[in-house]
Amino acid sequence: MLRHARAIGREDLLRIAVSARTLAQLPYADELVAAGALVVLSREQHGIRPPGRLRADELLPLWEPDQTTYVCGSTRFAEAATQLLVASGRPPSTIRVERFGPSGGPA
Repeated sequence: MLRHARAIGREDLLRIAVSARTLAQLPYADELVAAGALVVLSREQHGIRPPGRLRADELLPLWEPDQTTYVCGSTRFAEAATQLLVASGRPPSTIRVERFGPSGGPA
């Protein structure tokens, strides 16, 4: 989404929050940090933010009324993020969720 917004000259449309255990485990970490994304790491400090899970108060500055919010991640993450958004006052009808996970079983 970030690359598409850049390509059409509309980075102003995005407010990005990402969560990972460590910066090394975050895909495209350098690109996301450079774009100003809120980077939340649960196992190591990032900038002045201590390690910990994403909090509702961190999401509040990112959203605007009547805008759609997209959540993408594992089922567990997507459910937790959706609960945070609803607890922060986002109407459930404005939240779109895409879940992903392992796609294969043991060989």
